[in-house]
Amino acid sequence: MNAPGSGTQPGNSPGELLVLAADGRTPYTIIVASDAGVPCRHAAEELQRFLHEITGAKLPISSDDAPPGEREVLVGNSARLGRIGVELDPAALGTDGYVLATAGPHLVIAGGEPRGTLYGVYGFLHDHLGSRWFTTGHSTIPSIPRLTVPAVRETYVPPLTFRNFMLFGAADADWCARNHLNGMDSEATALQGGKLTHWQYGHSFDSLVPAKRYYDSHPEYFALIDGERRRENTQLCCTSEGAI
Repeated sequence: MNAPGSGTQPGNSPGELLVLAADGRTPYTIIVASDAGVPCRHAAEELQRFLHEITGAKLPISSDDAPPGEREVLVGNSARLGRIGVELDPAALGTDGYVLATAGPHLVIAGGEPRGTLYGVYGFLHDHLGSRWFTTGHSTIPSIPRLTVPAVRETYVPPLTFRNFMLFGAADADWCARNHLNGMDSEATALQGGKLTHWQYGHSFDSLVPAKRYYDSHPEYFALIDGERRRENTQLCCTSEGAI
């Protein structure tokens, strides 16, 4: 999706590659809806930040209240999308899915609520531009003085709804979002669209079948240690058919 080079003025004609930036300049503006939520606005800021690092050009951010420009990067759902023939299917995208599409001279990065658009920005930077965030302190952000985008129309919906690392150093909110980790061990806030959690992530045997309730009537449900069924400091006996 990119072709390094030099000496070319930014801009593109119909049917040609979208030239997002060249020689530190850009004709593009990032557009977000006037009523966009916090994660979508963060997505626009992250795209601006990393494209500046990659190309040396800083794309301005504007609202869809402004008159349409000739070349725009449309981040998130807005009234602009329908006008250029791009439609989102919220039910299909869910909370984390996204669409990357070119439409004429425009680039669209938009997804489901609340995290899809933000993940779409990181997906574009990762899959198409080669950015990598290995740890919170080690990343690879390429240098592409002349950044071009060919025609693209793709939809990505994560095959796993819940994605989580339980690992020291892997909880940073931005690092998790950049790697599409949305699980309960992330420190994600509203800025990253929150995170997923569920009842009693682990160590749930005693909540499901508490010894206080079941031991007297079914001691065989519980751990057999040194010939004795334990009431205290116990676990379920997974060889007991009744317990299963």
